[in-house]
Amino acid sequence: MTRSISIFIRQGDRSPKTLNLRISCGAVDWQVWSMAQICNQFSFLPSIIEQLDIQVSTLVATWQVDMEDTQWLELFRPFTAVRTLRIGRELQSLIVPALQELTGERVVEVLPALDSLYLEEYQPSGSDQQAIEPFVAARQYSDRPVTAHQWER
Repeated sequence: MTRSISIFIRQGDRSPKTLNLRISCGAVDWQVWSMAQICNQFSFLPSIIEQLDIQVSTLVATWQVDMEDTQWLELFRPFTAVRTLRIGRELQSLIVPALQELTGERVVEVLPALDSLYLEEYQPSGSDQQAIEPFVAARQYSDRPVTAHQWER
């Protein structure tokens, strides 16, 4: 079964412009790489987007993933105006560790305008909070705070 990762992009609350980018191929790392390449080709686009939703379009029982955290960071790097990032539950365990890689000055190099992070399976008092806490703390320390929320689709 071919799985696909989708990115839904909306430009601000007042202007409901949406772009749905879906890449379908066998491996997650190729999907993420392909999305990063497309977003980098349209360099004007990521710099005006304020909300980015990323999720799996096809539910699969098992999903073998062999990719580097840096691939997610490269995908997010062009989105300099994103204030809200919403991550579907299927990708949460892949993206949160990538965000944890951002420490020190690097924490504002990716998604510098981010102030709201929505995780579909987020439990503020459990392991989800512990997983995202290093990223949230690093952003707080850099004077660019981020608040984590549960994403209710």
